[in-house]
Amino acid sequence: MKFLKKNQDSFVEKGIDKSVKKHTSRSDLVLRYIRRYPLVGQFFNIIFSHPAGLYPAAGQYCLVNDCYHFIYCSVGRVASGSLRIWFLKTLGYKEPKGGDAFLYSLGSYKACYARNCWREYFKFAFVRHPLSRLVSAYHRIFVMTLRKGYDHQERFFRHAFPVVSEVYRRQNKTPDLDKSITFQEFVEYIASVEDDVLLDEHWRPQSWFVRPSKYDFIGHFESIGDDFRFIREKLNIEESIDYSHESGISQKGSACNTTSNSNLSQKLPSSLLRMGPISDYRSFYTAQLWDMAAKRYRNDILLFTY
Repeated sequence: MKFLKKNQDSFVEKGIDKSVKKHTSRSDLVLRYIRRYPLVGQFFNIIFSHPAGLYPAAGQYCLVNDCYHFIYCSVGRVASGSLRIWFLKTLGYKEPKGGDAFLYSLGSYKACYARNCWREYFKFAFVRHPLSRLVSAYHRIFVMTLRKGYDHQERFFRHAFPVVSEVYRRQNKTPDLDKSITFQEFVEYIASVEDDVLLDEHWRPQSWFVRPSKYDFIGHFESIGDDFRFIREKLNIEESIDYSHESGISQKGSACNTTSNSNLSQKLPSSLLRMGPISDYRSFYTAQLWDMAAKRYRNDILLFTY
């Protein structure tokens, strides 16, 4: 991660705190406030009349397709990259890479039109075993960003740096970007944050984005082939999806198998990068770490029957 260390001083000089705050959406700050004061939250729900039954910010993740009349809730680290590319292709974009500017979310529409869309359109989302998603997020944001390139550097400072800084602050140390943090430190940090809104969207609980009773169909990452085939048939869309690159981590198992655990939870991102693809996400967990993460994501586990 030398390329990050080389630019660390320049980032600090320019005020990395300002950069981090810049990436904290105003809607998240509003959510943070109304979660503290429930009556204010009720007032916001009445004013905005958000059709998804969540606070207003959730609408920014609900993508509206007026061509095929459907709404897709994009949840980070649940094949969202592949699904967004597919979404753009259904709109006729031949080169969808970098086309997020052409994606319109429910939150960008006026309330009356958004309510009509929500009532009339087919609504679906995909979810994933929360502990598998957590490993995928760590591997993508903390490990794969060690590769050189501006995109990786920007992704690290946007999503990982606030976590690394906080972990080192609690240890009364100066952040070491070369060393970063281990998966165990990452899980311990997440377990210590009680408010979902304060977590990055890549590891924020899926229950914050999706309420099953509000959707027509909830697909699962573990059976994405069959579930996505159902959606295509339902919407009469021929465009297929390529999700083979979504994760280099196997989805084996649904519970911690301590006999197969290696010491991956203690390895630094640089060591994990040299290892290549991970054969089983459970190898990141010890029994204690598994229980800690399962407790933090208990709503996801219960709501989506994992």
